[in-house]
Amino acid sequence: MKKKSIIISILLICSMLLSFTPVIFGNYASASTGAANFLPNVFFDPTNKGFDTLNEIQRSQNVTNYISSLLVSRYGSGCVTTGINGTATKLNYQARLSNLQNYDKIVFFSKGHRSNTNNQLGIIPNYTTPYPDPSSYLLGSEIYPYTSAKNVVTFMWHCETALSYPGNGLPYSFTHNNGMNYYDNTGSQVYLGWSNKYVFTATYPNGTQNTYSQVGSPQYEWKMTPSNDYGRIAELYWYYMCLNKSSIEALDQATFLTQNVYFGYSNIYYWLIIWGNQDLTLP
Repeated sequence: MKKKSIIISILLICSMLLSFTPVIFGNYASASTGAANFLPNVFFDPTNKGFDTLNEIQRSQNVTNYISSLLVSRYGSGCVTTGINGTATKLNYQARLSNLQNYDKIVFFSKGHRSNTNNQLGIIPNYTTPYPDPSSYLLGSEIYPYTSAKNVVTFMWHCETALSYPGNGLPYSFTHNNGMNYYDNTGSQVYLGWSNKYVFTATYPNGTQNTYSQVGSPQYEWKMTPSNDYGRIAELYWYYMCLNKSSIEALDQATFLTQNVYFGYSNIYYWLIIWGNQDLTLP
């Protein structure tokens, strides 16, 4: 009897070890995540008619480097690409979008300007002349082949990048999903972009002001309050996203700390549009 009970005990132990084998040897592969942070933003117009001042260029570079440091801390340097100015060309943009498809999930941020040609909305990669060649524009139809539904968190800080959707606008070009709703809490993707703000007065760091009949997205250097510019929204959004907050939670924190109101009561609500699941956190 004693020998028989020992054999049974050994069999039970072996059975338990086999049942735990997937856990012991990691047979529960976690999804890989790739991220990219682009700043195709060089445009110096000495007349300052809505494009980048030298201060805007520097502020944008600082914000971009800060966001990349957050993403690297989360995903590792090998999984994060940063493209600033001369490295944010059309071909590099497409190449990185394509390379990101090797990951299971993709996080993407870009800050710059936008184009509109051939009835297509797109973005303008790096340029330095007042009148860039339209052939350098990166249209939605030239983004779509290099993206997929793997783009789970996308934030396009370019003018009007939330428009023409549902349809063939940039939200669809990046996500391949025409079923996302405004400020929703369902689905596996989220896309943030800008619509339009009408009759907007921009305050520059030196205190001068310029009133625009229509603004598609704010420049980082423009002041929300005397002590906060719009670049703080980008910084705080990604800071809180990297602390496992959702998009809506991150924006609530960002606007509360800069405007003393939550996102839904801030001056960027319905200017900064969330398509898709605002409750998603970073993968």
